[in-house]
Amino acid sequence: MMAISPTCFFPEPDVTSTVLKLVFREEPAIRVKDEGVFRDLVRAAFAHRRKMLLNSIAEWLRLGKARIATLLEAARVDGSKRAEQLTLEELARIADVFYDESLSFPAERRSTGRHRNGRSEME
Repeated sequence: MMAISPTCFFPEPDVTSTVLKLVFREEPAIRVKDEGVFRDLVRAAFAHRRKMLLNSIAEWLRLGKARIATLLEAARVDGSKRAEQLTLEELARIADVFYDESLSFPAERRSTGRHRNGRSEME
């Protein structure tokens, strides 16, 4: 990490900026049954960050809240949580339950899974 002074910018911001170096992992932090389902779930969960997980996913998948609540319960995740409150393990459990139930996200809302540099979003 490296701090960048506000004087390095014009106009000067009221905050000090920070440069971070990101290092890609050799192996993913978690294992999931299907990375595409995991990516789509994360996208759905964070689409409306201030909404409860249950509402956010139900809207994204266009499924009833009762069905989503049952799936979240199977994953042992509280549907009243917000996306930023979830651990990677909780997200992985939800994705695996969705995969097991053969749920798919609407095509127009799916993640492409690839960045311009050729790495997948999970790498």
